[in-house]
Amino acid sequence: MIDTPSSINNERTDALNLKDLSIEQVLKNSSDGIVLSNERNTILWVNPAFTRIFGYLPEEVVGKDIDDLITNEDVRDEAIQISETVLSGKGVKFEGLRYRKDGTPIHVQVIVDIVTRKENRLIVYANYRDITDRVRMENALRESESRIRAVFEASPEPIVVYDTDGYPILMNRAFTRLFGWNIEEVKGKHIPFVPDEEKEKTKDKIEELKRYGKPVRMMTKRLTRDGRVLDIFLSAAAIKDENGSIMGSVVTLSDITERNRLEAQFYAAQRMESLGTLAGGIAHDFNNLLMGIQGNVSLLLLDTDTFDPKYERLKNIEEHVKRGADLTRQLLGFARGGMYEPKPLKINDIIKANGTIFERTRKDIRIHMNLEKGLWMVKADRSQMDQVFMNVLINAGHAMPDGGDIFIETNNAVISQVHRFPYTINPGNYVKISITDTGVGMDEQTRQRVFEPFFTTKGLGRGTGLGLASVYGIIKNHGGIINVYSEKGKGSTFTIYLPALDPDQSKLSAEGEKEDKSKTKGVILIVDDEDMVLDVSKKMLEMIGYEVITAKSGREAVERYKQMKGRVNLVILDMIMPGMGGMETFRGLKELKSDVKVLLSSGYSYNEQAEKIMNMGCSGFIQKPFTLQELSSRIDEILASS
Repeated sequence: MIDTPSSINNERTDALNLKDLSIEQVLKNSSDGIVLSNERNTILWVNPAFTRIFGYLPEEVVGKDIDDLITNEDVRDEAIQISETVLSGKGVKFEGLRYRKDGTPIHVQVIVDIVTRKENRLIVYANYRDITDRVRMENALRESESRIRAVFEASPEPIVVYDTDGYPILMNRAFTRLFGWNIEEVKGKHIPFVPDEEKEKTKDKIEELKRYGKPVRMMTKRLTRDGRVLDIFLSAAAIKDENGSIMGSVVTLSDITERNRLEAQFYAAQRMESLGTLAGGIAHDFNNLLMGIQGNVSLLLLDTDTFDPKYERLKNIEEHVKRGADLTRQLLGFARGGMYEPKPLKINDIIKANGTIFERTRKDIRIHMNLEKGLWMVKADRSQMDQVFMNVLINAGHAMPDGGDIFIETNNAVISQVHRFPYTINPGNYVKISITDTGVGMDEQTRQRVFEPFFTTKGLGRGTGLGLASVYGIIKNHGGIINVYSEKGKGSTFTIYLPALDPDQSKLSAEGEKEDKSKTKGVILIVDDEDMVLDVSKKMLEMIGYEVITAKSGREAVERYKQMKGRVNLVILDMIMPGMGGMETFRGLKELKSDVKVLLSSGYSYNEQAEKIMNMGCSGFIQKPFTLQELSSRIDEILASS
């Protein structure tokens, strides 16, 4: 029931009768919407703020039921219950949804109470405060917190939130997965994952964060619950309150253990490659020097009677040249030596032969072999494979001065893309060889350097440090890899992978002595940029009856060959020359005569570049330094084959 306007006005006048104008002024000037109503919810009076908040003018609402104006069906029951509570004599304070004149919902904070009772009539006071902006902000904050928590939990990186005392408040699932602890286990405690050697640095960084409030980043180490040590990149930032005071910190921990391992392996491979290039260059130049010495010794020996006292001295010089050549051969094996004469080989046979020889020299060492019967064959140089296994066995022997055991095992292995190795290796079929000793083992620093040239743990003058370096180079140049696992006091295991031949390629080439061929004299063109090599080679060839023409560059060689109009029987071609190198020179010679006979010569051993030239139709290869007999024999083979 709605009262008539006249009765309402009378009631309003009687009810208000505000003699104290200061109170009425306060109500009018309030920023909150204020409504005075009777016990039937009929509006008696509203202030200007009510109009601003809800959009109704006073004349539109006075005499109307307030719940009919600013509520909707969805809050009708709530409004009725509030009215009943107030009429029972209890004040109410609540927050809820109400509606403007245009139907727009707004959030309000409402205080309702009975302010006066006159002649059994109640005057109800309702204060409406518009909190729509606050509610929107709170909702946005909750949504933001929800998003932040979602990011926090979804992050693949471990994250921990600490209070100002360094105790963990929150940690995400990634932290638990990596380190093993959950928040229930460490709440109110310090997480026990800082190694002793990192505690001082960590403490300094925490103090720095507290003092300056700036983000902190550092490389460090952390322990997992099961005792593993991880390399960690740590990033920490301060959490501040509205006044800028630090309330705690948030820390992100990135596991970089695997990245560091791969980087270390990459830099180790780069270092080995650089050392290889240096060693190869030294060996090449040294071989050219030895070639000059060897050539002159060979010429002198031809003119020296075997009974002459100088003959033995010359042979002694020749022996020293040979030892120097063996040394450079080891260097080239490490550097870029490649394969001298690659043939299909049975690795088991080579292991057995070298094992037998080694056992004769070290009777206090027992060799145990577990060799796969159907082992695939490999294409390799027999002499270099002998060098590989003998050097590894000798190294094992040095690790067991009082004797011990060596275990050798061979297997067929298939390497796929998913295998993880410290060095790059193509997927495919491989022969795997493991050689394990029961020696003194190596620490990590020694293990990382064991394949470096000239690195040795022996005393001064007791080793060149080239044994395992040449093993590394030979295996690498055969397309394989070699790894070593070792711990101090627990022996060492060298594991070798060599590419296996396909079954249809696994046929040994026929072995046997080559037929003796009679010497064929003729014209030989020597091409070399080293005057010393050119001079001594010319004299050696002239000594055995050949007419010799020389050229100091590739361009000069092609021009001289063209001038001879087919009279040259053989070209001895240096592989490495400035300007026009061996390969370009060979192409130029073949353009003049497709079946040109060329003996490739180099201070380097038979490597990939030499193999490319050989595959183009080159007749043979000889490595410097060579003796007169070796040169003569190789020339005879080539000329006789034509």
